[in-house]
Amino acid sequence: MIGTVGVRHEFQYTTIDIEFTNKNFHRNLSVKDDFGVYISAMNYSGAFLASRAEEKTEDEYEEDEMDMDDPDNAEQNAILKRRKNSNIIFQPFNEWKDVKSWSYELKHGESVECLAIGSGWCAAQTNLNYIRIFSTDGIQKHLICQGT
Repeated sequence: MIGTVGVRHEFQYTTIDIEFTNKNFHRNLSVKDDFGVYISAMNYSGAFLASRAEEKTEDEYEEDEMDMDDPDNAEQNAILKRRKNSNIIFQPFNEWKDVKSWSYELKHGESVECLAIGSGWCAAQTNLNYIRIFSTDGIQKHLICQGT
């Protein structure tokens, strides 16, 4: 077992805590959660995380009518817009390589249901029966569609 991934809710923000079983392998991490992560998978390469797409409710139709271009709330509005779609995030553990953390936003109601991670690749299965395969560099390799 490599370690655990947990979500900690604070007053104003949410943090993803990654704790390792072997402290000699890597120091524990805390990453700000901008997407509302609910599922994760990890190996020695990194942590693969995903959020669900939010379903639109009556209250959100009223939000659409609000002034989303208010410069005082620009950063908060950008976070809220990203949270409406499902997002996939990869957080690498090797700090000496050129691999940076990356995220990928799914559109049109597509939402992640399952994650897998391997050596140099990670995959996400979605509610639209797609399997999206990425390199750990964030390059989408394949989009597989299974018939229903």
